Amino acid sequence: MKCFACSKKLGANPNIAICEDEQWVFVGSECFKQIVAQSRIEAVKGWQPPAGGPKLYAGKFSPNGTLLEVVGLVKHPLVGKILR
Repeated sequence: MKCFACSKKLGANPNIAICEDEQWVFVGSECFKQIVAQSRIEAVKGWQPPAGGPKLYAGKFSPNGTLLEVVGLVKHPLVGKILR
């Protein structure tokens, strides 16, 4: 499996990134660091991968894998659904 953002091979424990639409994707650790860093900047909403594609967001999950919040988006259709 490859990282959605950069197409590099994913490791054993890929991270989940949330797209603006009703889609979630797997990303590698380096790309996920970029997503998290961008989510900490209040004025910036989401991380745009250099290769293009939709902006990606970090999610906050409950212990059972339910998506609790998409960082940087007020409302998202996947909030409340189990993704992990």
